Amino acid sequence: MMRIKKNSMRSYITLILIVGITASFLMLQSHSTSSNDILLGNGMNGAVGIELSGKFAPQITISKGIPGPKRERTPAPIAANVCNMTTMDERIACRLRTNVSAIEYLPEACRLVATRLQDRCREQYGHTHKCLTLKDVARRSVCMQKQANLQSIKAERISCTLGRVNTTQCMQILRIRVDGLITQSLYMLELRAIEMHQQHGAPSGIVAPMLKTIEEHILTYGALRKTQDKIRILKAAQTDWKKFVAAAQQLAKKPIGPYNANDHLDSRIKTLRELG
Repeated sequence: MMRIKKNSMRSYITLILIVGITASFLMLQSHSTSSNDILLGNGMNGAVGIELSGKFAPQITISKGIPGPKRERTPAPIAANVCNMTTMDERIACRLRTNVSAIEYLPEACRLVATRLQDRCREQYGHTHKCLTLKDVARRSVCMQKQANLQSIKAERISCTLGRVNTTQCMQILRIRVDGLITQSLYMLELRAIEMHQQHGAPSGIVAPMLKTIEEHILTYGALRKTQDKIRILKAAQTDWKKFVAAAQQLAKKPIGPYNANDHLDSRIKTLRELG
């Protein structure tokens, strides 16, 4: 896996997780707003103002606003971090041992963003858990697509050329939204691995390394720019997932159905290719 500068990774993951996930569920509309902020409409959490700074800010300067529904209540404070150990290996072991909830655990990618943004980043990982409540794996994938409020990429690209918004800016935002969906699709594999551990008795000895592998894929993906590099990471994740499921099926205490081998990343790879 390629070596990536940590500062570059942190900067771009901030955009993907905060613009792409916290507000990847946006609807472009023609209103004016300050060029120093992006006001993003989140279908689940209302409007979120995100201040962009650092290396990538000039690339995402928005001249037309993206308003969301008015927030009617203040969200409850996020619980204190659980499993906040020094190393990723320690945190993953604790996560499996304590069955920590999504809202209490700070995902690895969220550790790279500014402290003031971490709670909102963690909230969005919690939203991915909502799709996990669906029993059918295919329905979970569709659920995530709906939560991201993404139509077909062809339709999204057309909407960026209708003249209501700056086409270049619109496409930049679309790319970040897609990256946010893909990041969460990788995270869903983590949740499914934990599910196999908790519900089927897949041993922690194979689950923990899989969680670390997926986290590393997420962090690497967040710092990539080229479509082919991103696709390469997704294909690597597919290979790792199939090996993991094969091992889990042999070692788990309860049967794990063959449907679990489907990682549902093919549709995300297709999306990246259509996006160009």
